[in-house]
Formats: sequence, structure tokens, C-alpha cells
Amino acid sequence: MNINQLEYLVESVSRGSFASAARSLFVSSQAVSRGVADLERELGISLFEKSGNKAHPTSFCISFSERAREVLRSLDDLKAMADLHGTIPGDRQKIILAVGSSALNGRYLQTKRLKGLLDRYPQIDLSIMFNESSTCLSAVEMGMADAAIVFGRAGSSGMHSVKLFEFPVYIALSLTHRLAKKRSLSVGDLEGAKLAAPCDLRYTYPAFKDYLKRSGVRLDMCNIEADVSSYRSFMEDEHGMVLTSRNFLEMQEFYPRCVCIPLEQDSPFVIPVCFVCREKARNAAIRCLEYHLMTSELCCC
Repeated sequence: MNINQLEYLVESVSRGSFASAARSLFVSSQAVSRGVADLERELGISLFEKSGNKAHPTSFCISFSERAREVLRSLDDLKAMADLHGTIPGDRQKIILAVGSSALNGRYLQTKRLKGLLDRYPQIDLSIMFNESSTCLSAVEMGMADAAIVFGRAGSSGMHSVKLFEFPVYIALSLTHRLAKKRSLSVGDLEGAKLAAPCDLRYTYPAFKDYLKRSGVRLDMCNIEADVSSYRSFMEDEHGMVLTSRNFLEMQEFYPRCVCIPLEQDSPFVIPVCFVCREKARNAAIRCLEYHLMTSELCCC
């Protein structure tokens, strides 16, 4: 298995055909189809089903390509880390960092994690603000913050995004829920459930819904206000479920009659926590901050 094979597979699934993938990657259609065929032989499984002149990805192929896409992104992140090594800010510069924080997941990063950066680079004047991921990202896009740490990757044009760490998916529910005693949940357990997503997961939630749809799982989607009382009422009074991360464990004092259960480990879906900034604003101080975040133990759980 090599990088080219994974790129060919991901683009073929994303673009809808080998020919479109080839045009996107500036290679021949034969190279793409041969690379995918070699990958199938190596895995010992068919990734595409033939129908006339067309090839359609199997459900396994779609899940596999999602994980492959994240692997390719991780390789890009490693290249970015190497590029940033040795970056030293010059004159004293102020950075406003927006860090994700929510009524369900708490803070994605504690300020004490940045102490090493401030000790090493006293010329960086770091100011931190906490808010939900969507607000943090908007602050960066509008120039109100220089960078942000958010759930999910920023796909907007002109935005730079790199993964810092990731969380497995958890489901929060009431202690009286029929599934509350399970140690882990399968995707099938969510069939017919009332599910709400926290506002700070808006950038990963659509992908999770697509994943459930491909798995044949139907849900009753509910819009919930992004505050503690609304989430608590939804879980305790309406027996609803909430898509969250293990950071929910930090918030147990607000949800004493609720539990947080992970999806089974074979689930291909994870929640990335990313550093984002505007490409044009990526100066030496921001690059230094990015390098520190990528090379430090940041996960606050």
C-alpha cells in the first residue's frame, strides 16, 4: 500500500470516476485504475462494483476512503511540521488565539498547555479567547482573531488547517436510557434514535450524518439550543442522544444524570481538533505557535 494508491482511491470516490480522478491528479486514467486494482489485490477485497462501463464504490470502500483521506491529511501535517521546524519570531508580536469551548465539550485546550511556548518565546504576546468552534472560526475569517483551535478542519478558501489531535466519537445520554448500561455503542444501536449535535461539531456533523446514512441507520434529527439546560432536558426528559467527544467527561458536574459512551472501536469516524489561521496572516509568530501546538502534548483529557 502506498501514497499514490490512497490518493487514487480517495479522488476516485470523491470525483465519481477514475477518469475524473485522473484529471484532478494530472495522471492517466490507466494509472488510476491500475493503482486501485493493485490496492484491491493487496487488500484482498473489491472496492468498486462494476455496472456497465461505470464503477461504483462499495460501502466498505467509502468508509476506507474516509480513513485514507485522513491519513493523507496527516502526511500533509507532518510535512507542515518539518517546514515549521526552527521557525523563530523576530520582533515582539501579538497573537489573538480563539480556543473552542462549549456546553458539552468544555475547552479543547487548557491555557497551561501554552506555558512552554511563552517561556521559550517571550517576544510572543499571546491573548486567548474562548468560544464555540463556529464562533472561533468566524473570528479568524473576519480578522478578529489570528488563529483558532476548533473541532473539524476549515475547508474555506484561503484558510490553513492542520490537525493537532483527534477524539473518538462518543454519545451522551441519560442514565435512564435503554442503552445507558452498554460499555460501547454500535452504529446499529443508533437506529431510530433522537439525536442532536452540539453546535461546536457543525463542521464534522455532516460527515457523521453521511456515514450513518451509508450504514443504513435512520435517525430523528433534532435542533437543540447550545446550552447546558437544553442539552440536559433533551437527554433526561426526551431520552435523546447527543454526539460528543470524551471531553464530555469534564462536564459531568452539569450532567450528573447522564453518561458518555464511546462508539465501538471499529468505527472509522473520529473528531479532529485542528489549528486554523488565514494563509495570508501566517507570519513567523503564528507559525511558531502552530509548531508548538503540533509538537506538544495538547489533549486536555
